[in-house]
Amino acid sequence: MLLRRAHGPNTACGKKGHEWPSRVSVAVDCAMPRHLARNRPPRHNASMSESPSPDADMGSRAPRYQPLVIVLAAAAAGIAADRFWPMPVPVWWAVAALAWLVWLVLWRRQCDAAAGVVVLVSIGAVGGAWHHLRWSVFGADDLGWYARAKDQPICVEAVARGGPRRIPAPEFDPMRIIPTGDRTRLEVDVVGLRDGVQ
Repeated sequence: MLLRRAHGPNTACGKKGHEWPSRVSVAVDCAMPRHLARNRPPRHNASMSESPSPDADMGSRAPRYQPLVIVLAAAAAGIAADRFWPMPVPVWWAVAALAWLVWLVLWRRQCDAAAGVVVLVSIGAVGGAWHHLRWSVFGADDLGWYARAKDQPICVEAVARGGPRRIPAPEFDPMRIIPTGDRTRLEVDVVGLRDGVQ
């Protein structure tokens, strides 16, 4: 930091021998990153008594930078890609890992713009893997493996989690076509299924 004394008359501070300049200008030179130095506004000297005008402040404001919007768009693009062109989860993870390796090479070569695009590709691949796991992959005990397009009887082996609970009929609703009376609810844990025809 450089403290530079400006030219001008001196004023007494109240004690003999202590005098201060009427105006002091301060210049601060800091090391700025090179990607910010290009957009650095021109330096101008202003006295301490001057106050910036609201119009000048509004005009010098930079646009807001919201990176999470870009991240969300990349993840949504990956989800849409898996919806229309589904690929296995290992393929999505391989694309994400390869994108990270390419990002590392580009980052070391200081190719910031290309590295940012590759990171977005990796985020899209992770979004595609998440969608495939949620949409196309089922557990080994999922009921979808046993259901058929045509109705069929089944036999369920279950263990009751508690006693039956009575649910009173809902109030009259003119929008309900089929009236509903009192019901009984019993929560169970299904432990086995088999064909009801046998």
